[in-house]
Amino acid sequence: RSAGDEWLFLGPGTYIPRIEVRVKDTIKATIVQPGTALRLQARQETKDSSGTVRQAGEEWLMRKTGAYMPGVYEVIVATVKPIV
Repeated sequence: RSAGDEWLFLGPGTYIPRIEVRVKDTIKATIVQPGTALRLQARQETKDSSGTVRQAGEEWLMRKTGAYMPGVYEVIVATVKPIV
């Protein structure tokens, strides 16, 4: 890895950072309930969990139920509930 890189350590496991590494944030998985979705936004160009290339600022919905761990360059904007 080079200076300025960001990466995600997926557990379970123990991560002991090297002296030159700074832990920026600790992220927990978000549960997507049936009938809801997560609205995600890309911070910079990246591939999402389904392999689709996303541009910086692009938003999309993750509808697959279960635990979802956002990628390094993904931000959870909101949890979307259905309008009936």
